[in-house]
Amino acid sequence: MKKEGKKELDSTFDDSMFEEEEEIEKKKPDPIWKTLLITSVVLMVIGGLIWLSGGYQAFLYRKTPPIKEKEFQSILEAEKIVVPLNIIVFQNEGNLGSQRDKANIRQLIDNASRIWAQADITLSIQAIHSIVATDDTISRFFRTPNLLARDIPQFELTVFNLFLVGNLGGINGIAFGGINSLAVADYTTVHDFRVTAHEIGHLLSLSHTEEVRNRLMFRGANGTKLTEGEVIAAYTTALEFFGE
Repeated sequence: MKKEGKKELDSTFDDSMFEEEEEIEKKKPDPIWKTLLITSVVLMVIGGLIWLSGGYQAFLYRKTPPIKEKEFQSILEAEKIVVPLNIIVFQNEGNLGSQRDKANIRQLIDNASRIWAQADITLSIQAIHSIVATDDTISRFFRTPNLLARDIPQFELTVFNLFLVGNLGGINGIAFGGINSLAVADYTTVHDFRVTAHEIGHLLSLSHTEEVRNRLMFRGANGTKLTEGEVIAAYTTALEFFGE
């Protein structure tokens, strides 16, 4: 009888230990790597949402600081040609409105003109116009560039029209060759005056180059160098447009 009682007691004791061990196993915390992995995924998702909502501008697209471009030597040593710019500033409190003032615009053109001194081309401000327009209106203009010439009284086809906006949806600038126009954003990944000089290069018949990053016509870099061939082509085109 005593032996049976002892066996029963031992059996009860063993079951209890098993249940306690099972309970402890259930409450065991997740490994640290699992917690870190989940945290990383959550942060990546949040970061992606911020990026898509426009946060990328804070990392890649910035306003150019007030710096002065260096002096460039002429390659041709030819008679200087003045390229007049009709500047139209789209303004609003939204995402696409430019926040530039006249002092900033003059600095922008002066720096871009210094780059074009290589081709004996001088950029000159003919007029500065400010137009208040909604983001939707500005976006519509750039989706259909011909509207720029048709619906904006300040537009002039006989000069180069420079449109200034807050941003261009992920690009620094763009040239509209058919209407002698270019657009440059306030927020750019490279110096805004280099963007301006680059897009003017397109209006003066130059194409992109993929050779070296220090070239003005290289995509998305701060290059400023013009080759002799580019200088001759641009000067010839400027002469046809604005030569006397």
